[in-house]
Amino acid sequence: MDITLITVDDIKEVTSIPKTIDYALLEPYITVAEGFFVYPVLGEALTSEIQAQLTGNTLSALNNILLLQYIRPLSAYASWHTYLPFGAYKSVQVGEVKQSSNKSESLSMEELAFKRQAIKDTISFYEKRLREYLEKNKFLYPLYRSSCTTSNYTGSIYLGKN
Repeated sequence: MDITLITVDDIKEVTSIPKTIDYALLEPYITVAEGFFVYPVLGEALTSEIQAQLTGNTLSALNNILLLQYIRPLSAYASWHTYLPFGAYKSVQVGEVKQSSNKSESLSMEELAFKRQAIKDTISFYEKRLREYLEKNKFLYPLYRSSCTTSNYTGSIYLGKN
């Protein structure tokens, strides 16, 4: 099912992303961000249930709490983080161009890296918060399987002699 759990409007409400950007450019990054940051926490079964309920306009009260209080902020910041490296650039017929206006100055690579790291730290906070909520309330979310959403592998792999 190809439905996102949040909308561009959610990103506007949750984050401090500038209101002057073209929000249509953000939409494709929601799918990517949820694939990287949200679905691995929820697992396939719980993700599919929430998507089906959103599609059918039958979101349960528990999934509504999960979506609004836990998934929404994680997905919003993850979408912004995923979009950020591409926001100042545009693909045109002659190649890649950097967009700017007369009254703005582009960030340096170091400044962009700093900003992305700050957003990534926020993502980590919301991801941990979502995991902790699901672990604490796993009896309410029978489709959530913590063993399926995290890697418990800590061993080494033998690659042979040099």
